[in-house]
Amino acid sequence: MGWKRLALAQPRPGNLDALAGNNLKEQLLGFPLRRPFSIRALNRYYPRHERKRLHGSPLLVRLSGSALEPKEIHPMATELVFYTNPRSRGRMVRWMLEEVGADYRTEVLQYGPEMKSPEYLAINPMGKVPAIRHGELVVTECAAICAYLADAFPKAGLAPPLADRGDYYRWLFFAAGPLEAAITNRTLGVETPPEREAMLGYGTLARVVDVLESAVADGGFIAGERFSAADVYVGSHIGWGVAMKTLEQRPAFVDYWGRLSQREALARVEQLDGPVQ
Repeated sequence: MGWKRLALAQPRPGNLDALAGNNLKEQLLGFPLRRPFSIRALNRYYPRHERKRLHGSPLLVRLSGSALEPKEIHPMATELVFYTNPRSRGRMVRWMLEEVGADYRTEVLQYGPEMKSPEYLAINPMGKVPAIRHGELVVTECAAICAYLADAFPKAGLAPPLADRGDYYRWLFFAAGPLEAAITNRTLGVETPPEREAMLGYGTLARVVDVLESAVADGGFIAGERFSAADVYVGSHIGWGVAMKTLEQRPAFVDYWGRLSQREALARVEQLDGPVQ
């Protein structure tokens, strides 16, 4: 009778009790289906001993006679839209998209009224790029987008196993927080009196740069032995800083960026967005 989409909702207290019996509760693992019909169909057509675990990703099910056959939707089956401007942090996300090998559609927005239009503000209320829309899911903020894409396209191998993600998360958000704030303040000429440094999340620019240098000085990657989404994001900051001279030209930074700049995905970014300006 064809394929029927069953979307999975985020877990909400009490949802599962209202929609399903105890025999299905342990199978859904806290991810209740949005419609009661879907759960009744599972109970009726899919015997308990044949049920497979539902992990929160959308499913396609085919209703054929007395069988309900689940099939996971591949991420590539969901449209991925990339909102950017070549002269923006969108270049970081473009690099990540090219690394994961995703099929995506690009929407280039110009600075000014186009980014502040009601249509785009519905995507990102900040009126800034980049952003992505993957099916019905919208993700903004560069570090978040990089982390999301690494998980959404696991075959690319750009996120370490969960048990090994300490450095991965640390450096992703170190660059998004202390590093960017410290460099921005210095570029804008913001001077912080020594007695007020404790009020800043990053402390001092000198401390931030020293810590970052120690993370890339060993000749490898920032979160372990393999290249990851953290290298895309942190490396973009370092590469931009080296090129624009907003970051000290320390040998460790130059060497690290030199290693990353050889990646084929980054070469495609240069072809699509042009050189850094």
